Amino acid sequence: EISQKWDAGDILAQTVFDVSDRETLESLSIRSQLAAKSLLSETVRDIEGLWARKKPQQDGSYWAMPQKADRTITWDMSVDEIDRIVRAFSKFEPFLFIEDVRYFVRKIDFWKENHHFKVGSVVHETNREKVFAASDGLVVLSNFVRSDEA
Repeated sequence: EISQKWDAGDILAQTVFDVSDRETLESLSIRSQLAAKSLLSETVRDIEGLWARKKPQQDGSYWAMPQKADRTITWDMSVDEIDRIVRAFSKFEPFLFIEDVRYFVRKIDFWKENHHFKVGSVVHETNREKVFAASDGLVVLSNFVRSDEA
């Protein structure tokens, strides 16, 4: 229900679903869209009943808009931290620097591994991938583009 205050109106219909620790921005976005379609159908079928059963919102929480620092990958991060940033900000293009050039990162693969490589160094390269040493493993950049080419 619309109210005078931001995001404070009563709830007519809602759905709850679990969010896995491997969720991505894309999967969460699609799951939310599917839930919205279902809720819209439910609302159209029973608007009067839902209106009669509306419930006040509980206290919620709000996250600040992500800043560039939140989307920045550095090689001293763990592979889990790098993976989390790529999954969380994929549509907002997380980025990293290679030799002072900014690259947007769209897909990575990684594994944990004790290694002797200098953190941030390229340890392997193919025509499409670059493998970098992170603090606790190796990261394969397989979909990345210079920010001035994006």
